[in-house]
Amino acid sequence: MIFETGFLWILLAGLIYGAIHSAFASAKVKEWVAVQLGITNEKVYRLVYVLQSFIFTIIYLSIVFLMPDALIYAIPLPWVFLNLVIEAAAAVCIVLTLLQTGIFAFLGIDAFLPKGMVKQPAALHTSGFYRFVRHPLYLFSLIFLWLFPWMTWNVLAFNIGSTLYMIIGSIFEERKLVREFGDQYLEYKKRVPAFLPHF
Repeated sequence: MIFETGFLWILLAGLIYGAIHSAFASAKVKEWVAVQLGITNEKVYRLVYVLQSFIFTIIYLSIVFLMPDALIYAIPLPWVFLNLVIEAAAAVCIVLTLLQTGIFAFLGIDAFLPKGMVKQPAALHTSGFYRFVRHPLYLFSLIFLWLFPWMTWNVLAFNIGSTLYMIIGSIFEERKLVREFGDQYLEYKKRVPAFLPHF
């Protein structure tokens, strides 16, 4: 059954997607692209990064939905309603986290907005959902992905690839944060778990 679906191809596509996404996030590629495009503002590069991410995400998702697939399970009534409520709550929490950290900066459009419209980033976000986990965006995204009302082999492959990417991505992201904030981030890291909150 699994070999009649796009499962293995989607895992491979996820590996390629993760490599491209990580490459664009690296300092060397960032510098190279900045030189090639004549970008002098780091915020403008963020927009380039977001645009390429959007394009490759659309391609990746197209593979998931266009390849042959087979159902593994579907959550039955009435439990699917509870499932959808939790997914909706996770989606709301994603938006709230983006609003806290600066949605314009996340999307890469803050470089083109008047200064009064741009929320200046805090030195280090440790309030809101960041009080409970260091990576709330990843946590809520994983909840949203894994509580999909139905599971197919292709969706499973996508979820596995996305989960691995988020875990690996969080490691590289934290190295960057340690370089940026030093002991302040190391102390925060000691107090707050990465993904699973403890209250």
